Amino acid sequence: MATWLRLYGQLVLNILVAYFADPTGEPAAPSSRRGLPTWAIILIIGVVLVCVAPFVVIVILALLGPVIGDVFSDIVMDI
Repeated sequence: MATWLRLYGQLVLNILVAYFADPTGEPAAPSSRRGLPTWAIILIIGVVLVCVAPFVVIVILALLGPVIGDVFSDIVMDI
């Protein structure tokens, strides 16, 4: 999982560097635009959700594991 986290982190970093880099090699002039564009914010949120969601699911399953096992055990015993 750490490999995927590094991969997505590097992807976001590369996109941000490419966005702020000047292709001519000259120093960039100060821009009147401030902050990140909307697509970059959406991309960062998506990457965070993709990386965090599996951990949340694992934690929920770990916490509910005994309860789920008891339900199936009760069903089998009733049959």
